[in-house]
Amino acid sequence: MIKKLALLLGIAIFFVACGSQQTVKKDEGTATVAASGDVVKQLAGEWEAEELGAVLAQYGFALPAKFTFTEDGKYVWEFTKGGALFVAEGKYVLVDASSKPYKIDFIQEKTGKKGEALAEVKMESAGIFDFEGGKLKTIFYNKKFLPRPEEFGDNDTQWYKKVK
Repeated sequence: MIKKLALLLGIAIFFVACGSQQTVKKDEGTATVAASGDVVKQLAGEWEAEELGAVLAQYGFALPAKFTFTEDGKYVWEFTKGGALFVAEGKYVLVDASSKPYKIDFIQEKTGKKGEALAEVKMESAGIFDFEGGKLKTIFYNKKFLPRPEEFGDNDTQWYKKVK
């Protein structure tokens, strides 16, 4: 129950904390920098959700949902909650492109109902993602309430297919 509550709070914060900026430390090797760029290029584009997981469904999240990632570190997450379409946008940071699953942070800057003025909100989420069978799978939690997930779970993994 506590994990589910923390996940819900994490998701709420995600709406307010997602972001997309790639950072590479000066002391990282050339191979890591290249790997980071390759991962960002693979992530960039529009991804439609196929599955949001049972945990999100318990809190009123449903399809349709989609992520759009740009190579310059920005993201938009559109999601359905309680029958209404919402938008969260901000920046993302690829924290570690050398580990699998990849580690990502979201710095959410704005959120609100789609088609309405978005409210400014500052929230941060930590997550993981990977590519499997041409699809993107991810989990992210609000940094304030839960640590970064280390593995994909049966109930909380989100699956997306690339459409653009």
